[in-house]
Amino acid sequence: MTHRRPVDDEDHEEPSIEDLERFGHQSAYCPTCGAEVWDDAQHCSDCGAYFEMASPEPPVVRDMKRAWRKTAVLVGAVAFVVLVIVLTR
Repeated sequence: MTHRRPVDDEDHEEPSIEDLERFGHQSAYCPTCGAEVWDDAQHCSDCGAYFEMASPEPPVVRDMKRAWRKTAVLVGAVAFVVLVIVLTR
């Protein structure tokens, strides 16, 4: 995945009502910045990152899953250290 900013286009405009109706409300999220993008977009209009496929769930959900894993590992490590200290006395 290559991250390049798109060339600035003076004629760039927001999607029209017709565009919104045509594409429905199908959207996804940029894996780089988390901005909502069309599910078939090739790059993020916010950060300019190019991607093969946008994420169907917001990055916050994925980040929370990662945070849970990190917390579980940290709690396990602390429990292990406490157990070793108690057993070696």
